[in-house]
Amino acid sequence: MNNKYTSPELSKKLNENGCKLEGEMFWHGDDGNDNFTLENYKDPEHYPGVLYRAYDILNEICCRYGKELFGDKSQKICSEIFKFMMMGNKEKAERHIIENCILLKSVI
Repeated sequence: MNNKYTSPELSKKLNENGCKLEGEMFWHGDDGNDNFTLENYKDPEHYPGVLYRAYDILNEICCRYGKELFGDKSQKICSEIFKFMMMGNKEKAERHIIENCILLKSVI
């Protein structure tokens, strides 16, 4: 199940660079601790620790928010991400997201 969601590292980068898109899942961890668990919180403001929204790479990143994250080239970029995910290469898919996401252009 975790393999279809953005990693805690990518989720943190998106959050720190202003990504406020909706999603149902969160990476939850303690401040200063790299051990994160994937949770489905109905009211995330009431949970202690660090929360980063975890996005479903294909359904949310590509289909639902592709245009917002990748601009006019979203169809081409999302096709590549889809290809990497179908090949079982989540790391390459996330690298492609980082390299092409409008919000992350300044942090590459």
